[in-house]
Amino acid sequence: MFEKYGIILFLIDNFNLKQIVVNKSLHII
Repeated sequence: MFEKYGIILFLIDNFNLKQIVVNKSLHII
């Protein structure tokens, strides 16, 4: 149970990081 929850949080964190990187890239352009 806890492992699955950790994986979900990990995926959400990665998704948020990707969005932040994309947003910064768009602002640079």
